[in-house]
Amino acid sequence: MSDENHIFIYLKQITDSIKVLVNEDLKAWDLTFSQIYVLKCLEDHNGHMTQRALENSLHVSHPTVTGLVSRLEKNGFVTSASDEKDHRNKIITLTEKAKSHHAAATEKRLQNEAMMLAGLDDDEVNTLENLLKKILDNIS
Repeated sequence: MSDENHIFIYLKQITDSIKVLVNEDLKAWDLTFSQIYVLKCLEDHNGHMTQRALENSLHVSHPTVTGLVSRLEKNGFVTSASDEKDHRNKIITLTEKAKSHHAAATEKRLQNEAMMLAGLDDDEVNTLENLLKKILDNIS
């Protein structure tokens, strides 16, 4: 591999562009890219999980999740309560408001993905997805 490869730079630019695009889409709902990632994680876990499990799933620190959950709770997207079995644990749960936004958010995500993948055929999309998974595995 030569010093002329700019894969790291391209990945950073793509990530930054996606965040700008998604944040603009979510502004109408008072949500951010990071917050929607929390909601997606909760959705993938039947709508609720402990804050510690959320931290582990998102690979972020306790203070980061605390801030995200606090803002989501303030805006009515999640609730939090002490775990009845272990009061040291906090259970974070999606609200109906969050669930009602799911279909629209999914539709917008699919539109954005289609825009990003325009001009690629199915084989290229599959290859891209497999390569990105390998990169993620390599750095995880």
